Amino acid sequence: MPLPPLRRTLDLSSAGEGGAFDLYGWYGAEPDGRWSRAACAEVIVAAPAGTSEVRVDVLGRVFGTAVGGTARVRLSLDDGLAEELTFENDDFATGSAVLRYEPSPDQPRNIRLTLVRLDPVSPADAGLGEDERKIGVLVRRIDLAWNAAAG
Repeated sequence: MPLPPLRRTLDLSSAGEGGAFDLYGWYGAEPDGRWSRAACAEVIVAAPAGTSEVRVDVLGRVFGTAVGGTARVRLSLDDGLAEELTFENDDFATGSAVLRYEPSPDQPRNIRLTLVRLDPVSPADAGLGEDERKIGVLVRRIDLAWNAAAG
């Protein structure tokens, strides 16, 4: 009989728990979440032993769809196959992907979730000042649901 999914929520807002996961390529926390750097942002989190895939639900929003059109954010685990989330506008929305990785049968192991904003827009590109930083996605929360490895 399969084990029930294991779940974890990562709150990236300024009210979040912090310290329970490692972040690279992110701007400082804000009340609504944390902006990723467009080129690459990473979350390092421990995957439970005996798991080989995780459903990733990202609650976030992008900037600049009025200028650049539909935004695409690429998700991958440990440089594995990528999945894309799309954002039609700049409102908060939840995007989901199922990502697979090599399981560790007898102990938890760290996995690296990477987010890359494709075709990013800066505030300067949108005519909203001189800030030329290409920002990625403002992530409020990431929900993770692991499934037991087969076999």
